[in-house]
Amino acid sequence: MHNKEPHEAGKLIYLMGASGSGKDSLLHVVSGWQQAGQRVIAARRYITREIRPGCEVHTALSQQDFDFCERAGDFLFNWQAHGFQYGIGREVLSELACGKHVVMNGSRRYLVTAQDIYPGLIPVCLEVLPEVLEARLIARGRENAEEISARLQRAEEFSKIVPDNTIRISNNDQIEAAAEQLRGLLDI
Repeated sequence: MHNKEPHEAGKLIYLMGASGSGKDSLLHVVSGWQQAGQRVIAARRYITREIRPGCEVHTALSQQDFDFCERAGDFLFNWQAHGFQYGIGREVLSELACGKHVVMNGSRRYLVTAQDIYPGLIPVCLEVLPEVLEARLIARGRENAEEISARLQRAEEFSKIVPDNTIRISNNDQIEAAAEQLRGLLDI
């Protein structure tokens, strides 16, 4: 019989950033690390939004199914934003207990609540210069000029109130540079 050494609990990375800052791209890199056998996973979000090409990979739920999961206690975190419900399943707790690091896409406005629920989470903000963010939003073509302006304003407002304990990762260039900063934080 083999004795397995107990794993130290993994780190829960609560990744935040403006729409267009590169969160989905960074999570895609994390998924590659997972496939390569690293001790890290990208948490899948449950969203009351259909899956769309070019958008984040998630589990789409109807509002009724989301409400059922919420009542059943299936979510560790859940919040509402932009007219949709978002959830992170409790299954991430098992991954953390097994010593895996979990990187999740979280809401900036939900951070304080998330910290109350899981005090050990590590808040990370993916930051981008305003002109880079604007160019990315225009290039992806999902928002009109007014919506882009509103997103830029929200990003500027949030950058002024990012909690002091938040780790800031710059993503103005290639995603690989931001990924290396995250890899260093995870020590993998």
